[in-house]
Amino acid sequence: MHLAQVGLQLRQRRALGGVAREGVEHLLDVLQVGEDLLRHLRAQVQRADALRQVGAHARRRLAGRLAHRRVEQPAAHDRDLLLEVGRRAW
Repeated sequence: MHLAQVGLQLRQRRALGGVAREGVEHLLDVLQVGEDLLRHLRAQVQRADALRQVGAHARRRLAGRLAHRRVEQPAAHDRDLLLEVGRRAW
């Protein structure tokens, strides 16, 4: 082998090594973007689950409060008294 040919092969290997390094760096960047996307989507799902749980809890509390605030109908004699007062007021 000639010295010129050995030098040419060395330059070619260095060039291919640079191309390969850039390709690997690009693949690592793509992998990192994918991991970031998965982390973001997982966080969104967890937030949605938390909001659904909070909403369900709030609905149960509201239903409980409304159940305790039932308005009772007045007794018949109270209703008659209110009607009489209303007639006299007119």
